[in-house]
Amino acid sequence: MNCEEIILNLFENKGTFCKNAEIIMVGVYDQTSLIAGCFLVIHNNYKDAVLVCFFEALPNYQLAVDLIIKYARELGVLNNCKKIVIGLNTHINAGAGILVEEFNTNSYGNNYNPPYYVNYFKNFKANIHTMTSYKGNVEDFSVKTIEKIVGKVYKRFTFREISTENFRSDMALYTRLANQAFAEHKFYYQRKEEEDYELYEPMLTTLKSENILFAERDGEIVGCLMWYPNYYEECTRSFKIIEIGVLPSYRKSGVLLGLFNECYKRTNGKFNYMESGWIFDDNFLSKSITNRWMKKVHKRFNVYELQIQNA
Repeated sequence: MNCEEIILNLFENKGTFCKNAEIIMVGVYDQTSLIAGCFLVIHNNYKDAVLVCFFEALPNYQLAVDLIIKYARELGVLNNCKKIVIGLNTHINAGAGILVEEFNTNSYGNNYNPPYYVNYFKNFKANIHTMTSYKGNVEDFSVKTIEKIVGKVYKRFTFREISTENFRSDMALYTRLANQAFAEHKFYYQRKEEEDYELYEPMLTTLKSENILFAERDGEIVGCLMWYPNYYEECTRSFKIIEIGVLPSYRKSGVLLGLFNECYKRTNGKFNYMESGWIFDDNFLSKSITNRWMKKVHKRFNVYELQIQNA
């Protein structure tokens, strides 16, 4: 995910997301040196929460972190917010989680931070939401063992790539799907079409049409799978399935198998490994689907939820 573009928009208070949110830049200084900072965000569609976004801090400055959380609490009280969320960088679509395990490698699209960040949040009375990403071999990704089932899926659904020529209109379809598919997802809040367009449009320098796959039924978009190579590797040997969304009424239809098969067609022979995006550990459905092909734990993340009265 293009975090630099998001951060620049927050600094300049530019773009649709910023128009729909209250954003405060926070910095703590030791004399003239910046030692900790973040953006505090309250979005119009998520007024219950103060989001601590893009948190950064030097080591051994617990007091500075305490001051940031104290200020977040005061801001929350002023705006009648119920909680503080640490690790959600404006929206789930833009990245989530404080990395707590496997710091030796970086993965494109994942948040990264030094190991000592974990200690900064231990003393807060937080509800910790744990997340895991998984890894597997591409050669295990085939759906050959369930070809008959997949064949039936192709009789009911058609699959296509996103159109880079009509990217704005296709991203609008994506947003409408996501707002329905993830409506009950933890920490998800409704997006405007322009917000997603402005998030993904800068990626068109590297994003190809094959990286966003749609499933359709009778002309309606009912499912989506997003994947891309791990651009952080010098010789890209792995790709990541960053997101899968299906309309609630189609979750038992088998359409997911079709989306996975379409992804397999485009990645087989080109990559050695595949990664999942982060999955909340209590999201048993997503875990079971992912673990069919990706069983090895890759990285672990936390999102910290603090109730305002206890922050």
